[in-house]
Amino acid sequence: MFDSRDSSPQGDEQETVPARMLNELAYCPRLFHLEWVQSEWAPNSDTLAGERQHARHDRPRGRVPQPEVERSPEDPGVEATSVWLSAPELGISAKIDLLKDEHGGLVPIEFKRGKGPREGGVWEPDRVQLGAQMLVLRANGYTCDHGWIAYRDARRRERVELSAELATEVLALRDRALELARTPKPPPPLVDSPKCPRCSLVTICLPDEVHRLADLHRRLGATPPESLPESPAEASHPDLPRGELNAPSTEAEQGGGPFAGLSGSTEGSAGDQDLDSPDTLAEPTDGVPLPVRRLFAPRISAQPLVVQRYGSRIGREDELLVIQPLDDAPTRVPLLDVSEVSLFGNVQISTQAMTACFHAGIPIAFFSVGGWFQGLATAPGGGNALRRLEQYRFCTDAPRSLQAARELIHRKIRNSRTLLRRNSRQEVREPLSSLWDLSLRVLEAPDLGALLGLEGLAAKAYFAAFPAMFTSAPLDFDFTSRNRRPPKDPVNALLSLAYSMLARDWTGALHAVGADPYCGFFHRFKHGKPALALDLMEEFRPLVADSTVIQVLNNGEIDARHFLRRGPACSLTDVGRRKFLEAYARRLEQEVRHPLLGYTLSYRRLLLVQARLFTRFCAGELDAYPGFQTR
Repeated sequence: MFDSRDSSPQGDEQETVPARMLNELAYCPRLFHLEWVQSEWAPNSDTLAGERQHARHDRPRGRVPQPEVERSPEDPGVEATSVWLSAPELGISAKIDLLKDEHGGLVPIEFKRGKGPREGGVWEPDRVQLGAQMLVLRANGYTCDHGWIAYRDARRRERVELSAELATEVLALRDRALELARTPKPPPPLVDSPKCPRCSLVTICLPDEVHRLADLHRRLGATPPESLPESPAEASHPDLPRGELNAPSTEAEQGGGPFAGLSGSTEGSAGDQDLDSPDTLAEPTDGVPLPVRRLFAPRISAQPLVVQRYGSRIGREDELLVIQPLDDAPTRVPLLDVSEVSLFGNVQISTQAMTACFHAGIPIAFFSVGGWFQGLATAPGGGNALRRLEQYRFCTDAPRSLQAARELIHRKIRNSRTLLRRNSRQEVREPLSSLWDLSLRVLEAPDLGALLGLEGLAAKAYFAAFPAMFTSAPLDFDFTSRNRRPPKDPVNALLSLAYSMLARDWTGALHAVGADPYCGFFHRFKHGKPALALDLMEEFRPLVADSTVIQVLNNGEIDARHFLRRGPACSLTDVGRRKFLEAYARRLEQEVRHPLLGYTLSYRRLLLVQARLFTRFCAGELDAYPGFQTR
């Protein structure tokens, strides 16, 4: 919100701090920073209920006289709703729910959901907000010495006097707000606070996650990742028994890399919320690992909408998307049932339909006929320039980005090896040993060129053993190496489509958290290339994309009927592409246990969590990017 301008509350150009934001600052400094400085917001049931309760007062009504105009006793009393006032000399602005005339002065009334403190009185953040409103009224020339907080659920009002103590507290919080507004790094999260589970921004703030990851990193100290094997047996016996087909258990998916050996946690739950209880901002105590309370994301029944028939048009009717093929009857799909829209080839969508998708938070992805990801259309989000600036600083910091790239490729190779070890039907001792060795060598790569070379060697070894994971060969799946642009065999055709979908999903996740998907640290910058999405998807290629390909072939969901050959190129039919995308969507909804945080979440949700953790790493809140590695 603020740049390098002077923070003193003097001057006409000083941006003002809203009184509601002072409430947030008194409640939780990190919440204030995320919401006001970083422009983050996420509604929940509490905020939506509060909005409904405020609806009657959010529409401006009534008359507010000029302060210099003397009113006669015959004038009707002042009663106005949704009154906006600003006091640049104070550096504060305020939106007053209800303003009333009381004994010749104006009295602000702030409506709050809830019952307020059990022992009576008001919550301290509410008191500060009301105090700011009273100071703004005074600064605009009105007489005001008290106000009211109305707690709706308790059906009671509490009077708050504008004392010198309250005024001093409000101005001190204003100064703190201006100070925090210049800092790209938010204040540390509260530690095990009962405020966090009900906060609407908990899935953005990640309080328990940030503290736990920082705690784990401190426990590691200077221990290099390579000295922490996935398990003692794994380190000495690379040919461990193979597991079940393509179905990594949530309990077994444990982490490696810089956080290896420190997975596992205890889950906690918050008790009754007490807004006035002291919150811990200090560093966690060494000893017992910090608990991580699970993020309970809402269950979403919406499904992806894929339109690929040549010449189809997508329009809108009320709250419906209407898909009109060239030679068939239209199909109507409620917006509430759509999680995302994917358009392949010559498919058109109207501006009305796009606008409706943006309002509903539905991203629209565009692909070529062959399945190449071409672009993503979403509603504007993440207006946080400071966050992107920290990302650019990281990506152009050669030593720091090289270290992150080493760890990223290390985890990718380990995940590829795990998939091969679990699902191979043939002897793969040599490639497993080679992948293990290469996963250690990449940690010592002197530069990106050397890292790319080692990553290429690992890919060659992995894909040479890839056919060993097929239960049978009903087609001429003469797959011995990775080829593309165009793919020349069915397996490569499926892999190309899977990687395009994963790049799309990572691009959307990075857009959602306010990061720039096109500025990466491993892949080279190139116009139109989502380099950061391609970077962060590396460790998920085997877990999501390769895994889906193995599944659809081994289960017989896709066979020879679902491929077309035109010269040396091989591609999917419309039916084959639809079947594969359905399988890919199922994979994203599969739940997996996070190796560092200790709770389960879907792969779709996991991508968003990892994207947010990456931005926390760029901002300096985390000493290392906590990637995702299975074993």
